[in-house]
Amino acid sequence: MNTFQRSSLAATVAMLLCPSLSAFAQEAPADTESADDALEVITVNARKRTETLQDVPLSITAMGMKDIEALGADRMRDLEHAVPNMMFDGANQSSKTAIGIRGIYSNARNVGFESGVGVYVDGVFMGRPMAFNQEMPDVVQMEVLRGPQGTLFGKNTMAGAINITTSEPTDVPTAKVSIKLGNYDLVETSAIVSGGLTDNLSGKVVGFYADRDGYEHNVYNDTYINDEHYWGSRAQLHYTPTEDLTIDLRADYMNEDHSPNFGEVLDTSGSLGQYVEGLRTHSFDTVNNEKRELWGASLTADYRISDALSLKSITSYRTADRSFINEEDYGTTPYSMVGLSTETFDVKSQEFQVSGVGDNYDWVAGVHLYHQVSEAARPLAGGYIDLLMGAADSVVGNEVRVETSSYAVFFHTNYNLTDALTLIAGARYTYEEKASDYEQTGQQLGLLEVPLRHDELDDSDISPTVGLQYKFSKDLNFYTTVSKGFKSGGYNADFLTSVALDQDSGELLFEFEPESLVNYEAGAKGTFLDGRLRASLTAFLMDYEDMQVFQTILTDEGTLGLFVTNAGSATSQGLEAEFSFQLSHELRMNFGGGYTDATYDDFATLTCDGGNCAGNQLIQSPKYTISTGLNWEHEFGNGGVLVASAHYSYRAKRYRDAANEDELPGYGLVGGRIGYLSANGNWDIFLEGDNLTNKDYLMYYNVSSTAGALGAYGAPRMWGAKFTYHFE
Repeated sequence: MNTFQRSSLAATVAMLLCPSLSAFAQEAPADTESADDALEVITVNARKRTETLQDVPLSITAMGMKDIEALGADRMRDLEHAVPNMMFDGANQSSKTAIGIRGIYSNARNVGFESGVGVYVDGVFMGRPMAFNQEMPDVVQMEVLRGPQGTLFGKNTMAGAINITTSEPTDVPTAKVSIKLGNYDLVETSAIVSGGLTDNLSGKVVGFYADRDGYEHNVYNDTYINDEHYWGSRAQLHYTPTEDLTIDLRADYMNEDHSPNFGEVLDTSGSLGQYVEGLRTHSFDTVNNEKRELWGASLTADYRISDALSLKSITSYRTADRSFINEEDYGTTPYSMVGLSTETFDVKSQEFQVSGVGDNYDWVAGVHLYHQVSEAARPLAGGYIDLLMGAADSVVGNEVRVETSSYAVFFHTNYNLTDALTLIAGARYTYEEKASDYEQTGQQLGLLEVPLRHDELDDSDISPTVGLQYKFSKDLNFYTTVSKGFKSGGYNADFLTSVALDQDSGELLFEFEPESLVNYEAGAKGTFLDGRLRASLTAFLMDYEDMQVFQTILTDEGTLGLFVTNAGSATSQGLEAEFSFQLSHELRMNFGGGYTDATYDDFATLTCDGGNCAGNQLIQSPKYTISTGLNWEHEFGNGGVLVASAHYSYRAKRYRDAANEDELPGYGLVGGRIGYLSANGNWDIFLEGDNLTNKDYLMYYNVSSTAGALGAYGAPRMWGAKFTYHFE
């Protein structure tokens, strides 16, 4: 796309949007419903200050506690189907969460490769993806910001940011206890206790626990996998020594131990994989296991220096450990190959923000310091290797340690040029240093022998943002922005085979280069019909340079390679549309739709015909994402309320590889809940269900030389009854 086409995107969209929406705003008939039928006003903190969702010149999806409960969401990944142009990957593994937004997808499987999406809880960056998918018993709001967010969030993000806010401690004693019982012997409980401890100190403690049997049958030992077992807690102290100073101390812990499905054999093409008739049915002789332990603490201090100036400090420490044991031959061969994997990370971060307001402007500036140490080990062990090599007690694999230090300063401002026109501007400077120590032993299975090596790299970048927002009226505004995103380079700290060697020189391609993109965006947001209709529409175009692409490559010789390389360039363009409509006093409708045309412009690789993947769809990038739902509330004469909701989501087909050979078909899911809220608000009971049509859909697909075609299906129909009691 040439420069003129890029620069004219915003103008074209504005010309399309302005006549229709502004005419609708002017010509909408006077509403006859009462003011009580207006939608609840949603406030967000996406720009480090409180403002209404419709006033934010960003493509953002925001969900409050009611919306989250209506979806029956227990974890962050459960919200995937309510957000346009967002995808979660990771099959059934809790700690392998890969998130894609607008076609930008990062499978950060190895510790030398970072995610392009940042997840924040109460302003704290969660670190690597293994810590993303957390339990949400006390979450009151979730915001998904699409596009680069470096001038507003401390850790730069290429694709977007997910901002999660938990409930604050209350001044008066309150408590909430929930229990959910469901199919596959599900038992899920949570409790929240909150209240004042002194005149200026309050606290909150949250606990949660879940246990569920598996729904996939291993006929070899008549066991069931894909179960759930986890527990954890959160705590917070809220201290206000003066009316201008607040201090929040938070801590959290989570422990998970279950048996996931790492892959189901789908055909008989593998040399060792055991195919069994029937979906979600296996036959293998190793007990799969995934363990995950997360904990962290943060201290946030917010000081109002004056009515026009505030200072904020966020200090945090986070750590996480995970381990895998998985059957690598996916069969019952007595000479089995077992994969063992461990990963840990420790993160220390410090952020300072200074914000201010003037007569016709507001601004925020910040400094972000980040230090992360990640370690991983991936041994393979077992008799299968012994059988191939004639060795005894063989163990092959690799170990790696990656240390990252990141330093950044950022600035963002909104300057009112007139009462209606606002200039948006900002910039971020990032400097990152990385160092790795890596070694790989054993030349079996095509692995390279890599003696201990030490590598260092450093990258820096300036990422600006500029835009305009025009308020046609208090209920309708338009905006256009151009922003840059950046992610530093990294290391191929995974299983290294001949795929990782330069074809000409034979040199090991251990490092990969930084990536960057420029995001062109234009949108409109409006509230109509006396507040009963809220709508937003966004068009975007993202120019990607040196895109970091994770590939699983199987050569003609049967050598499997896991490799990150830089594609020459890629383009992602599309639309996002969202609206909420209060159809009547009792009935509300929500809709979110996304279209993404994300393709490689230039990507030289042996995996594609002709040696280049140009024109192919980006990995894990469905063209269409749709979510819609209805929420109904009927109040009885005694004050009790009957509540019912239904939602449908659709994800179009996508590909697991750059060659677009491993296709995951599109699918649609139906969910819902129905329940009763007591008249005094002390208790409620709901019947909830997901995948109500029992749809069979693939979440994962791959081809292994030993196992053959592998896949992982999503969960079948899941249902449960949930009872909650409130103490006040």
